[in-house]
Amino acid sequence: LVKATFLPPDTVKYLNLDNLAELQWYGKPLFSQATTGISLILLNYTLWSYWAWQGIQHRFNNPVSTVLTKYQSYWLSFSFICVALGLTLQHQLWDDEVKNFTCLQVANLIFCLILIAILTPSSGALKDWSRYRHREVNTRGNLLKDLLLGEKSPAIVAIAVNLGIMTLYILPCLFLFLDSTARVAIFGGWLLNANLILLLAVLFQVIQLWQSPKFSVGWSSIGTLFSLTILPLIVFALFRITPSDQPWLWLFSVTPILGSQNAMTMSIFLACLTQWLGITLLTGGVTYQLKKAGESEMKRLV
Repeated sequence: LVKATFLPPDTVKYLNLDNLAELQWYGKPLFSQATTGISLILLNYTLWSYWAWQGIQHRFNNPVSTVLTKYQSYWLSFSFICVALGLTLQHQLWDDEVKNFTCLQVANLIFCLILIAILTPSSGALKDWSRYRHREVNTRGNLLKDLLLGEKSPAIVAIAVNLGIMTLYILPCLFLFLDSTARVAIFGGWLLNANLILLLAVLFQVIQLWQSPKFSVGWSSIGTLFSLTILPLIVFALFRITPSDQPWLWLFSVTPILGSQNAMTMSIFLACLTQWLGITLLTGGVTYQLKKAGESEMKRLV
């Protein structure tokens, strides 16, 4: 379209036509031809318009429910990773695969934070679920099914399933599309990033269950998110801690792949073990809080 005008591409400076032509999707130069490039753009627009409409429709029919159901979130995560990974696998524009997957990790973190927000039910719904779950006909006696598909149940298991779907999709692609020694570093960084997201999901659930008139869920969530994501990067910048000097510290950042490419395999394993221990302890706290919330008023008085 720019070429059809009287203005040269250098004057417009909106899209670099040469780089756009070199843009690949799963290693295929689909943007080198106008037909395939525009078709892919329209398909992408249609996909995300569809998911936006699903959220609007679901929330319109039930204003107090979550934006999407847990079942819909599984397909949403699959759609996201299909599109995002295809744009990550660039060979002509960006030959540094670690940096490409670092961008994917940041995008995945933002996506999963949105997913946590739209899947986590309100504090009142959680307390009602813990108290009256045994009366539900569809999920009576099947706690796992309720955690996977129920709209009023905690979203921790659903977030873990979404992360598992994306991880299982990425794993074979590392061997099909990458021919380098960075596979272990990329997969280790991705696994640490997934653990961090699951830890944030559990922390958000803990904060929400602690809701009280003197306790702001919004500000507490923002403070926790800032402490675990932005604050470590600020500390690294102030003290000039680089991934090559102290890779084990970067394993606990929002971009652990920068540390995993310089860290030993045992360090990556120990970092994962530490995150899993924190997730387990916090999940136990959530379970205890839900049991206390599910107690009847009479039992609480007794």
